Amino acid sequence: MLVSSALSYFVNGAIAKARFANVDDMNFEAPLTSLVWLTSIVSIAATYVVSYLIIPVLDMTRRSGDWRDISCRPHCVESYPNTGIIK
Repeated sequence: MLVSSALSYFVNGAIAKARFANVDDMNFEAPLTSLVWLTSIVSIAATYVVSYLIIPVLDMTRRSGDWRDISCRPHCVESYPNTGIIK
């Protein structure tokens, strides 16, 4: 998480500098919004990549597709229909 956040910060800084270096009027929320989106995408992608690499090595699962199920847990919310209960 820390690595993906730092990577996103520096990449977003370079993008913002390229986009807004010579602009007279600037929306200061635009670079912050792009930072949030970029960090979210990079963090989710990193979760899938690390899960794919680590889980088969640990031999925690018997099926080859279980790494997807486990890596989806931090990013997905399970709900029970018609009960209002969120797991």
